[in-house]
Amino acid sequence: PATRTSLSSPRRTGLSRILSRHNSLVLENAGVYETSMFYWKKTGKYVLLENIPCGYWGHAGQWEPEYKNHSYYRIRDFETGAVMTNISSSIGMGFGASFIDYDNQRAWVFGTSYDRCNNSHNSPTGPPGVYAWWSDD
Repeated sequence: PATRTSLSSPRRTGLSRILSRHNSLVLENAGVYETSMFYWKKTGKYVLLENIPCGYWGHAGQWEPEYKNHSYYRIRDFETGAVMTNISSSIGMGFGASFIDYDNQRAWVFGTSYDRCNNSHNSPTGPPGVYAWWSDD
């Protein structure tokens, strides 16, 4: 005989609990540019790589002078919304995207030396080009 499954009360997984905070995170995230989400096995967390423009209300340049008038990347905990790190080597960079190499437990970020705040290829970080960063922590 066939088994009957109820669709009215789906089992909530870890990701669905996290996504239930989606509306408040969207409000916190309003004003950032490109964003990539990934799962980092080492911490067991979903995190966001965010591209931060100068007009963003929480721009690090308000507290850390080296970020002032430059775009940059940051990593944020998707579930709590807490900023985990501002990537200082990305000051003056734009169009960042993440890629996770799960086989080697390494997170990669690729981006251009195009400063989104002054629309210039004159990044303080380096000459025009595509750059790559990686981390395994």
